[in-house]
Amino acid sequence: MSVDNPAFRYSSDVRLNKRQLRLRYSYVALRDHVALEDLDKYLADRADMEKDLGYRLTKKLNAASDPGDYAIAPLPLFVLLAALAGGAFLALRIYRLDVRSRAVPAGNANPQGIRGWLVLPALQVVLLPFALIWLLGVSCLYVRSSVWGGIVQLAAPEASVWVRWALLAGFGAMGALLPIAIASALLFFRKRTAAPVVFVAVMFATLVFSTLLEGVFTYAGLDDSAPRRTFWAETARDTLACAVWCAYMIRSRRVRATFVTRRPPRIFRFVPTRRTLI
Repeated sequence: MSVDNPAFRYSSDVRLNKRQLRLRYSYVALRDHVALEDLDKYLADRADMEKDLGYRLTKKLNAASDPGDYAIAPLPLFVLLAALAGGAFLALRIYRLDVRSRAVPAGNANPQGIRGWLVLPALQVVLLPFALIWLLGVSCLYVRSSVWGGIVQLAAPEASVWVRWALLAGFGAMGALLPIAIASALLFFRKRTAAPVVFVAVMFATLVFSTLLEGVFTYAGLDDSAPRRTFWAETARDTLACAVWCAYMIRSRRVRATFVTRRPPRIFRFVPTRRTLI
């Protein structure tokens, strides 16, 4: 495309040669002002030039697409599945956890129930599993072989050695944390005595996991919208919030008076018997 205006000259050249796309643009200013009678033509030509400056690459997905585009990278898939299985095993053990209820401070004005400030931790235990499920869906993109293989090229040169291992650690932590977060929510709303302890542990694990994953994307150059200064400011804010809510769950009188349900004892237990043959 070419535009020849009294105020400027513009041209563009697009060539595709052996799967290599080359775009070349040229702009030359001819005047430092535009006459009033030429203003309409100038604005129209500028609009045409601005439309031509963009270029979009699309790929048509059909039955003839390359099957290799949908190949699965075995390592990240194995890490995610193994982490989910390990997290499910830990979640069962955590759900069976029984903790002695702490003594409630003497007095008749001990608040009880999921009310007041305790509503905010309740919202967090509800929303955390859904957030992890959404992140798992996003991470499935990296299970594709083409994406996993191109991570090294997308990352900064100094991060090419460790970026894959850091992503695997983040995906593993995310997969293991999902079943544990579900077990934490069940303990919370059944008002089990173990709920405050598990809540504190899950909050700390979530802080470590989110910091790790955000740090990987920031320092590996995979997310240009998150500068390092912003990353550390958000980390400090999240750490402070985690410390405040953990202290609340440990020291609150409402928490002590609300989470008092012990794990029910097993009614049926299989006991093997010996039979004597006569």
